Amino acid sequence: MRALRGTAVPPGGGRQLLARALWLVGLDDLGGTSLAPILDNHDDIPVWHWITFIPQLLNALGRAEGRSIHTLLLNIVRLYPQAMYCPLRTSLFDVRDRIQARQAAAQSAAAAAAAAAAAAAAAVCYR
Repeated sequence: MRALRGTAVPPGGGRQLLARALWLVGLDDLGGTSLAPILDNHDDIPVWHWITFIPQLLNALGRAEGRSIHTLLLNIVRLYPQAMYCPLRTSLFDVRDRIQARQAAAQSAAAAAAAAAAAAAAAVCYR
């Protein structure tokens, strides 16, 4: 966390550590407890540093660290709403497309199973 606090220093390379911190949080255990302080103490890091990581933050919402990331995203939306528009819209469309693809696959699988059952029933009747 001390290295991330260096991101407030203008000439520092501490901002590069944000990507590493997000990667480490992604490797966290299923409870999301061991690296939660990184995201819970995000107030030490200026909000505008996180703008470049909005797509990664949106993808992480569904994982264990989602609660901490949710508060971080709310801070970004409050200060920079226009920075969230395109990534959020793209993320929502991706989720919608995945849901539609799953539903189409389930319907085609059900139709194939029904056709196989009908064919099996017809084969039994003609014997």
